[in-house]
Amino acid sequence: MQKGPVAADRASQLNTPGTCVACGLAAQGYVGVHVCHACGVPQPLRPGEDLFASFGLEQRFAIDSGLLERRFYEISRLLHPDRFAAIGGDARRNSTERMTFLNDGYRILKNAEKRREWLLNQLAPAASPSSAPRPPQDLASAWFDLQDDANEAALKDFETRLQITQNQAHERIRTLERELDALLETGSKPGPELLAKMKAELLSGSYLSSLERDVERLKKRLFIT
Repeated sequence: MQKGPVAADRASQLNTPGTCVACGLAAQGYVGVHVCHACGVPQPLRPGEDLFASFGLEQRFAIDSGLLERRFYEISRLLHPDRFAAIGGDARRNSTERMTFLNDGYRILKNAEKRREWLLNQLAPAASPSSAPRPPQDLASAWFDLQDDANEAALKDFETRLQITQNQAHERIRTLERELDALLETGSKPGPELLAKMKAELLSGSYLSSLERDVERLKKRLFIT
């Protein structure tokens, strides 16, 4: 296996995306971003690397989870630090750093909520919600009433209403995801209003999830199963 060039050349190559830090050849495919196809040297992490591109995927809210998993294990086998134990130095350090990056990326992308949050922050890091999250007024009123007179029947009724509201919120989020993915598919950048609308829906969903946890705590306090 070839050894790395002098420090000056290495620093220059680090600033050249897609170029091997050891042999200087251009990376081939998503695997080549991590391990050079020519010399087998693991590549150092470069600033701002995209999680999706690291697995050869386009930035989308909906992805092929099976393909993500297969590519994760494919790259992991080539990049595992044990393969570079005898070499040590930069190779082992780069493989360790890349495996950490790969593991973190896999955990984010395989989880729909984490993937949604990461991608939304990439598309609109400074976007503000179009409005403050507010639950339906009747649901909020029912929750306040429960604080004064909680009983099993009232709690079950509230849980049913909450579940319906959550299902409706999830469907709105899925609809927005399909709309955003359609724009990304054509290479168009989603507008700030659409992204702000998505952020508002996510905040509302977070509120409903918090309310669900509050219900569970109230049930435990009242010894209701």
